[in-house]
Amino acid sequence: MRRQFLIVQKDPFLRRKLKKTLEKSGRFVVDSTGSRDQCLELCRRYRPDMIFLQPAPPPDEEGVALIQALRRESGTVQIVMFGKYDEQKMDMIHCYLCAGAADFLTDRFLKKERKEQLLDAVEWLERSPRLSFREQGKGKRVLIQHSNLAIRAGLNYLLQESGYEVMGLCTEYFQSYYICQNTAFKPDLLIADDPRAVRAFRDDDPSLPILVCSSRANEQFVVECITLGAKDFLAIPFDNNELLKRVRVLCELSGAGREAPCMSDAEEVPETPEPPSAPEEKPTPEELLAEIERVAGMKGSDVIARVVVAQKSRFMLTLLRDALEKSRCTVVGETTEGWRCLELYRETRPDLVILDTVLADDQDGVTILRLLKKEDPEVLVLMTGTGEPDTLAACREGGAENFLLKPFTAETVKHEVFDTVRKGLMARSGR
Repeated sequence: MRRQFLIVQKDPFLRRKLKKTLEKSGRFVVDSTGSRDQCLELCRRYRPDMIFLQPAPPPDEEGVALIQALRRESGTVQIVMFGKYDEQKMDMIHCYLCAGAADFLTDRFLKKERKEQLLDAVEWLERSPRLSFREQGKGKRVLIQHSNLAIRAGLNYLLQESGYEVMGLCTEYFQSYYICQNTAFKPDLLIADDPRAVRAFRDDDPSLPILVCSSRANEQFVVECITLGAKDFLAIPFDNNELLKRVRVLCELSGAGREAPCMSDAEEVPETPEPPSAPEEKPTPEELLAEIERVAGMKGSDVIARVVVAQKSRFMLTLLRDALEKSRCTVVGETTEGWRCLELYRETRPDLVILDTVLADDQDGVTILRLLKKEDPEVLVLMTGTGEPDTLAACREGGAENFLLKPFTAETVKHEVFDTVRKGLMARSGR
């Protein structure tokens, strides 16, 4: 049986040329499209063996999320990023590979003299097994601070797929410090690219292992990070298995009381502080669901919540819809615009609104939140976004019940939705 190929390329000339090249070599192209929004639907329809996907200018958050969704949809599909290349995209290319893409090929391979190289690369991928990560984090908590959004997304996916719990994704060092100071759960490892994060955590908790992950791999920068208290340094781009190996070792240090000395010989090893009492474990989605059913008197087949979803990206709407349908929720309306979100709320009166902080019509999600709460103080609102401190504070002040950090997985969506519904039930019952 011939392998099936799907092409997602905005440029019609490149799309036709790539399709012709593949078909001339005896391969079957099931479909080709210029829209990323159709990619997930076409993947479900045709179940292709390989997808040629066009990258976008960095930071390509949606591209990383799309790769992750495609890999969850079909564990065997191979995704080849196919487009123009320049050195400024190196970090972005690494993020695609980190998220699960099999390779990155440039459009220069479509030139007559290089087509054979393109087909050789495709043949090699056809013979290659899918990359599989077998090391499991076993619930270890990792906090990620990285200035590159796409790197954060790639690290998040790679670690979660390997069994680690990602506590938060932060752009600035003070965001990671804020998360750590304002939660009962302490990380087993911090991955950062800012020396100021190393200094802040070193002063606050000298026993926390810190892995610096940066493209700035010159000797002076590495020495600075290690001297400040980082336990290890990994240069970008890195091998995924090498990253997982180092993460596992550092988390084991954390589990052993973090007594291993710092790599810097010049730094005196601080005394290990008394271990804090274990924080209360975060409830699982199953435990939250059981509590919702008990409080609300629901049965196993009842709908947990009717939901209106407002997101800037149509692709994010698709991801959330899929996750909600698997979480016993019904989507009664979806939109990319703020004012339409208000209209849908008035038309459907849902139990929950999932609202992005930025919407397609340039509306501020926090403003829509305030208008929703003014109209109905009891409406449950779950905000989504990248988690900047000012935005988080504004969402809390506006009355949001919860905040879902991007990028997210179906499991994190389920947990935050169940937790939000539970909070609403408890508030209404006066508990």
